[in-house]
Amino acid sequence: MIYMQYFRFDSGQPKIMLALCWTVFGRFGISTLLRVTIWAAIASAITSNVAAKDISECEIKSACGAGAAVSNGNAVAGGLNGRYQYMVNQCPNGKPAYYCSGIAIRATVASKGKYHEWDPSPAALDMGSVSFSYMRADTATKMVYHDHGFIFKANDDFDASTYPDLSYRCIYPSDAATQNSVVYSYGCMKIDYSVANPPYSGDVSSCTLLGVQSASDWVSKKNKDANFNCSFSTADPQSFAQALYGAYTYSVNQNSSWTELMIETWPDGVPSSLPIEAFFYTKQYTSGMSTGLQNAQALQSDFCSATKKFVPIVKMDFTVDDLNIFSYSDADQATTCDQ
Repeated sequence: MIYMQYFRFDSGQPKIMLALCWTVFGRFGISTLLRVTIWAAIASAITSNVAAKDISECEIKSACGAGAAVSNGNAVAGGLNGRYQYMVNQCPNGKPAYYCSGIAIRATVASKGKYHEWDPSPAALDMGSVSFSYMRADTATKMVYHDHGFIFKANDDFDASTYPDLSYRCIYPSDAATQNSVVYSYGCMKIDYSVANPPYSGDVSSCTLLGVQSASDWVSKKNKDANFNCSFSTADPQSFAQALYGAYTYSVNQNSSWTELMIETWPDGVPSSLPIEAFFYTKQYTSGMSTGLQNAQALQSDFCSATKKFVPIVKMDFTVDDLNIFSYSDADQATTCDQ
């Protein structure tokens, strides 16, 4: 797995060199995953000769596009790409990486006006959590389940208006099919109820209970039994990092597609309190739908009607030649919501 540190370059030369290297790799037909690995190694070599300066947390957030909320679609897409490319074990403030890096994304089924797609499903309400995926350039995510959905802001950007109990409960390195399983404690404990020692509070992940301490432990068990899965902690920064390492390793070797991140459910009817940063559509998905942009436009219009807020639609494309998988186009927007 690639764990990159952020450095401020004193000149543009290192950035230009890295961009040129990335382009050259693409011309030689090198895969994106291999390019990420080589690119990170070159970045490390270049920055080893550049004095790393003291950088405040807010400066890093600005560099990664995780600062104040923006209404401009290009800025949102740029911020998402920044977080996607910002690969760290933990945030500068010591919190798990999802507070400042990566993308928490929920792929949804087109509601066709029958319900609001941002509300939890009945199954999620029963389970106590909503299934998202968490992805960065180093999770080797290649697709999502449905062709559209919404993206949450980084946790460090949750503000006073955000619904207060959006707890990230656990993460699986691969799809855990929680919607098809009997699961306990927010969908995090895929073990017999009697072994779980209820009540559940605090860290509710299951890997430690099953003797799985690291990514290599998880991958080893998964390779022996494709049906095996367990969840890593979202409370402990190192455990969360191990889940990402496991996702990368398993995806490269087994062509797995996405992680499953469990976020505690919120009540119906609170769209203005949800930290939705963008709606997305993509052509890389596994379900049978094929109208991603239209579905995203319907979702955007519904959200505008409910909240009077403009949230941009971005295109997500895992096949691009660089790591800028998110892009914005005025033509994709169904409404500006009078903004």
